[in-house]
Amino acid sequence: MNRIIAAALAVAAFTGCGPAFTGTVSGYGLSVKDELFVTLTDSSGAAQGAVLVLADQGDFCATLAATKAPADLSLVAFVLQRTVDGKTLSPDTGDYVVGAQSGASTAGLFMHTDANGTNELPAANRSAASGRLTVTTFQADQAMGGSFNGKFGAQNDEVSFGFNAHNCTIDTQTFVNGFLWTGGASSGSSYTASQPAGSCTVVSGANEWCVDFLGSGYSWSQVDTQCASSNGVHQAARCPSGVYGSCSTGVGTPTWETTHYLSIDSTVVNPQQECVNLGGTFSYN
Repeated sequence: MNRIIAAALAVAAFTGCGPAFTGTVSGYGLSVKDELFVTLTDSSGAAQGAVLVLADQGDFCATLAATKAPADLSLVAFVLQRTVDGKTLSPDTGDYVVGAQSGASTAGLFMHTDANGTNELPAANRSAASGRLTVTTFQADQAMGGSFNGKFGAQNDEVSFGFNAHNCTIDTQTFVNGFLWTGGASSGSSYTASQPAGSCTVVSGANEWCVDFLGSGYSWSQVDTQCASSNGVHQAARCPSGVYGSCSTGVGTPTWETTHYLSIDSTVVNPQQECVNLGGTFSYN
C-alpha cells in the first residue's frame, strides 16, 4: 500500500497537478488544464525573468505565440523578476511580492475572453493588487513549482492556488509580441506590454545608462542592431530606476523613450542639463 501511495505522489509531481485554483476574479473562476512557464532572456540569451501561466485550455505553449487571444479562454499569468542593486538576475526559488519595487517582485493578470477573444474584465479588475507568489522548486528550462495567495483588482478578490509548471520553449521576441504580453501580463512589473522593443544598457567608462524604447515606432530588431553597435546589452526587461534620475523624450509619439542614468561621472555629464538639451523632461528618483 505504501508503495502505491508513493507512486501516486510521484506521478502527481510530474503531471502538474497542484492544488486547485480557489476563488474568483470578477466572478470568473479557473479550471486549470495546463501549467507552464516561459523564461525571458536578453539578446545574449541570459535569463532575465519568467512568466508563469495557468490556463483552462490544454497544450497552451504554442498558443502564446498568437497575436490574438483565443476565444472562451480563462487564464492567470504572473511575471517574475529578481533585481539586486538595479541588476536583473535569473529566476530562482523564493518569495515574489506583488508590486515590490526591488528584490523579488511579481505582477499578475487574470483574463477571461469572450467569443471574439476580448478580455471581458475591466482594466481595474484584472491585475493582482497584493499578495505573494512563492517558488519552492525551480529547474531552469524544466519545471517550476510553488503557490500564490493574494488579491486581484480594485475589488480585492481573494485568490489562491498551487502550481507545478512545465517549461514552454518560446523565444522572448515571439512571446512579447504575443497576445498575453501585449494584453497586459507585464502591467505593474518592470516589464511593459507596450515595449516589445525592449531596453538597451550601455557602459562607457564611469558612465552607465539604460534606455527604454517605449514608442510604437521602435521594433525589436531595430533596437537590437542599434544596441549592438553601441556595445550595449539589449533585453526585454525594463530598465532599473536611474540612480541619478531619468529623462523622457518624445512622450506620446512613436519615438518615445526614457533614459535612466545609472552611474554618472558628474564632472563630465550633467544628466539634467543633457535632458534639457534633448528637449526632454527630467525626473529625480
